[in-house]
Amino acid sequence: LCNPKLARWLNRIDLPSHVIWGAQDKVLPAAYGTAFKEGIAGATMTTIAACGHLPHVERPNEFADAVTQFLRRTAS
Repeated sequence: LCNPKLARWLNRIDLPSHVIWGAQDKVLPAAYGTAFKEGIAGATMTTIAACGHLPHVERPNEFADAVTQFLRRTAS
């Protein structure tokens, strides 16, 4: 959550990456997700509306759709 060195490590990720974030996350605001996406080369992001900190629990269908779409894009 508060590793000040995290930003310097994100650029080392060289695998396809997709960040999924709840738009109303009050634990870690969506700006964190955007920062992760921007720190990982080529990463994509889905922000799920009307969702807080646990997208896979709060919006399982939207979460699964985002994962499925990402896997389809990267499998091609």
